[in-house]
Amino acid sequence: MRECKECNGVGKIEVMNCNNQSSECCGGCTKEVECEECGGLGTFNYWNYIEEDFSEMIENWDLTKQELKYLIDNTNF
Repeated sequence: MRECKECNGVGKIEVMNCNNQSSECCGGCTKEVECEECGGLGTFNYWNYIEEDFSEMIENWDLTKQELKYLIDNTNF
């Protein structure tokens, strides 16, 4: 897991919550919402995104189970 880049590890992001024009701005145009990338956790689990890549590596690179285990154990997720 890594710190979520979308929310900088906070778990929340600011989004626009206003339809006023900038000349009518009151300063309260944003609100905090849960980060969709990490589900509000602040960390991002890359496994969902790389599982397919690992599957392709196994097929295309003809890896043994030991080689795959080494690859997974030595990759910083």
